[in-house]
Amino acid sequence: MLLMKEARLQKMEIRGHWWLLVSRNRTIGYWPKEIFSPLANGASMVSYGGTTMASPIGISPPMGSGLLATKKFGRACYFAGIKIINSMYEETDINANDMKTNCDTGPNCYTLLYQGYQKWVIPKGHYFTFGGPGGKCDAS
Repeated sequence: MLLMKEARLQKMEIRGHWWLLVSRNRTIGYWPKEIFSPLANGASMVSYGGTTMASPIGISPPMGSGLLATKKFGRACYFAGIKIINSMYEETDINANDMKTNCDTGPNCYTLLYQGYQKWVIPKGHYFTFGGPGGKCDAS
């Protein structure tokens, strides 16, 4: 089981390279700006979530904890404390009105639930839950 308290993907202001940082800014990944040339001036959209791949016979594996998204915090897989870094390199909350959800399978396979801004989650902020048991998934 992988438990990650904090993760951040950030473009560094000085050289423009992209870094993956976890737990108190410990760097674990780096992408030179040359391979992300479309992101030279930043990004206008950010996507979060999970993905699975069906077996050759069409059976999809569980995602996250294997439980469907729920309003009960901590049962399904979740992202919490979602923030963005704006063009001034300042960390800021996302705009809830800009959030869009997309789940391309039937509701018995995987679900996604945007929970909005919550002060009681750790870290506090916007969060969503997602996941499910997988199985024979048809888009519907």
